[in-house]
Amino acid sequence: MKISRKTFLRSLGLVIIVILVIFFVKHSFYKNKLFQYKYWIADTEITDYEFLENGEAISVSWAAKKKVTDELRILGDKVKTGGPGYAVGQKFIISQGAKLKSEPSRDITHNNFPYLNRNIPKDGEYWHINVYDTSNSKLKKKELDVFKITREYNKNYFPMFISNSQKIIVDGENEYITLIVGKIGDKSFQEQKLINLKTGKIVDNLNNIKNQSLSVGIEWLESFSKLFKSNGFDFEDNKFHFWNVGNNCLLDTKYPKTRKLLLNNIDNNFIYVLNPKNRLETTLNVIKLAFPDGTNIFKDITIPAENSTDNKEHLIQSEEEFLQYYQPRLDNE
Repeated sequence: MKISRKTFLRSLGLVIIVILVIFFVKHSFYKNKLFQYKYWIADTEITDYEFLENGEAISVSWAAKKKVTDELRILGDKVKTGGPGYAVGQKFIISQGAKLKSEPSRDITHNNFPYLNRNIPKDGEYWHINVYDTSNSKLKKKELDVFKITREYNKNYFPMFISNSQKIIVDGENEYITLIVGKIGDKSFQEQKLINLKTGKIVDNLNNIKNQSLSVGIEWLESFSKLFKSNGFDFEDNKFHFWNVGNNCLLDTKYPKTRKLLLNNIDNNFIYVLNPKNRLETTLNVIKLAFPDGTNIFKDITIPAENSTDNKEHLIQSEEEFLQYYQPRLDNE
């Protein structure tokens, strides 16, 4: 039997309406399901990288996982979010990812969200630390489950928050991140613990751990600080961030892949100085990458008395002078 064009179009319209209704219902259900999670840290990972200076530094490009980005786009500003907590030590680089029904809280009594008071995730929750090991100029990733780490240490403890997430504590060959824990049933209890990034375990004897500085302190020199900002980057401790990459710089010819990484991801690109034999020398070599080859970055740099080897102020003109007179201030560590 021949179907009229009018009947066909009517049937097609009904099919389209049914499909749209099904899509709308599924989308609404999915959105409502996402709204049960009140606190998010966009799970961010290193998507590309390059080792520099014989493995003594690394350039990285960070990006949130697409699934998480899509979920957060659906939720808009209806949920609370935390930063990814990028941090770097001598060997390890970390970020965080979390999707929680409650918010880990620094201030239990004044927080609008119910604070996290358990160490077992519920219904799709997660909270983990992405740990990248840079040993031997290779990048290996593992995930540390914050819930699991906490309950394996003490079944009565729950994770509250990761403190100083921009800092990794370095003590010799070991590197740690600080975790604040609470006790189930005791709202007044808070205690600081350290997670060993190599073993993935909480350690005791915090008093025996000494934090060594990864800074050579040159970011504290006003002359250098102005030079960095005027050339589109800043530097703190062992982290470089570029918001502008100039033309004809040494980076172009020496590390073209890194230049491309920096240009393609201005907001989330970094160069990290890792564990060089000479931290000051490697740091200076990374700084030189942002300038044309042969640029004298030491011209008219002032070393203040508190940073000089002889406690006198020096206006220097060369790298040789800088290395002769500069020493980091201990109180900048």
